Amino acid sequence: MSFRLDARVPVVFGSPDMAGPDDVLLFEGGEGLASFEVDQGHAPGCACCTARRAGGRALAALVQARARGQVAFFRRVVVVVASAAGRADITAALRDDPVASGCFRLDVGE
Repeated sequence: MSFRLDARVPVVFGSPDMAGPDDVLLFEGGEGLASFEVDQGHAPGCACCTARRAGGRALAALVQARARGQVAFFRRVVVVVASAAGRADITAALRDDPVASGCFRLDVGE
């Protein structure tokens, strides 16, 4: 029997009232560390825009802040999106961004 433990932090999409004591909220369009703005980007496929999306940068900032003790230890990220583009940005980061996909996973129970 094969058993694999996924130690990455789960990410769920939801509302602020879903957050428990071990969760951190990540807001689309918010202010501060736990927020992200969806990039408008430049031309499709340009190197500076395809390398890293806003969602990937925001999730990487959360990892760094947690490691440095700048935010309370969290076991889950609740992402509050204001648009379909925001949801797509986080989903793409969890799939394609090396740091985000290595540290976080989309919660399959959502």
